[in-house]
Amino acid sequence: MLITISVVIMLVYAIGWIANIALTSTNVIIK
Repeated sequence: MLITISVVIMLVYAIGWIANIALTSTNVIIK
């Protein structure tokens, strides 16, 4: 159970990290 929770947290963190990079790249391109 703990392993499943850890995997979910890692996935959420990874998705947020990728989204943050994508938004930053988009902002740089717009500017």
